Amino acid sequence: MTTLTRPTIRRYDAEQKTSHLFFGNKEHPLNGEYYMRGGICFPVPVRIGADNGANGFALMCGMNVDTKKVYVFEETAFLTIDHIVGTGGDVEMEGLCGWLNECWSYYFAKQFYWHQDPETKKTYMLDILRSAMIKPHPVLVHIDWNDDHQIEHVLWRLGNTGVMKLRADGQLHDCLRLLEVQTENAQIIPGVHALKCALAGLLRYPYRKKREKSS
Repeated sequence: MTTLTRPTIRRYDAEQKTSHLFFGNKEHPLNGEYYMRGGICFPVPVRIGADNGANGFALMCGMNVDTKKVYVFEETAFLTIDHIVGTGGDVEMEGLCGWLNECWSYYFAKQFYWHQDPETKKTYMLDILRSAMIKPHPVLVHIDWNDDHQIEHVLWRLGNTGVMKLRADGQLHDCLRLLEVQTENAQIIPGVHALKCALAGLLRYPYRKKREKSS
């Protein structure tokens, strides 16, 4: 199994709007040109067993423009946008801001698809825009779908055919296992919802190579 790591060398192609990622040596199987798009689930009430609370989830995918395989390079759970800092100056809770900066720093990636009620999105979008810690600010694009089961089918098809790769030891992997045992009309699983958003966006707005200008 290919281990998903962060690239050691990266280059942005402004013409094609893609990222060229290299992972340590010329033979590495992940080396290539990627179309980077993410998915985000803003925090929602979550109950797992006896635990109650709220959680959000964000992830960044890269679709290799040659093989069309999708890799979930980055993932994180979150509750706030900026860090929560205690009276002594220590960070008591890490916000999403640092992770968003890393997506740009390592992948030149800042576009995320979302699918929730507009008021929830507005609340967190204002936090993002007001954050002095996020540079550059992400681009949030609403993605809609009519049939949630159809999106789940796409998710399972890509995963079971090896077209989509994710970390076996990550939180997203655990979220997908929760989905397997859910009953109908169950709660939103933030990690699964973020993945649905990313995949729906990649399918709705697929990568198209721009034609080279003739001399």
